[in-house]
Amino acid sequence: ILAIPPAAYTDWINYLKEEFLDYEALRNRPSRLQGQILHFILSYIKNLKDHPLEDYLQKAENEIHFVFPQISGLDQYLRQIKQLVKKKELKPFFYIDEGEVLTEQEIINKQGHTKRLDRLIVKKDEIWIVDYKTALDPQGAYEDQVQEYMNLIAELHPHHEVKGFLVYLDEGEVEEVKS
Repeated sequence: ILAIPPAAYTDWINYLKEEFLDYEALRNRPSRLQGQILHFILSYIKNLKDHPLEDYLQKAENEIHFVFPQISGLDQYLRQIKQLVKKKELKPFFYIDEGEVLTEQEIINKQGHTKRLDRLIVKKDEIWIVDYKTALDPQGAYEDQVQEYMNLIAELHPHHEVKGFLVYLDEGEVEEVKS
């Protein structure tokens, strides 16, 4: 005889809100597409201390048409990425002296929900979580999202200091998320 545990109840309303887009997201579909394309290209860029940017961009360019067959003018996105990684504020996230860079890293929370981290930089004593956004968020939802990622990583790596960062792609600005 197997003992079956009782069903676990969750907050289904918040869970369903994560699954469906609101009106604003639909209205801003072109900017969302731009953000998705930039995310895709950035997912190919690992540590620029190890390899030149052009190698990573070439790999992304070889694959992007399979994911986004409708796009034209890829050069504008590649130029934007080149400008971003050259910015003084963003260099610490792309030129890592010692550490491992993981992109699009998936983790699962206690409720079984999968979370995907845009960029995870694992150093000897620190772990940095970098989340890319295309626009500022006046409601603070982006900070809450990164805070959740930080809590999850802190549970997995209790001996590391965990830091979180929001990188705004349109402005090329960085905001550190405080724990």
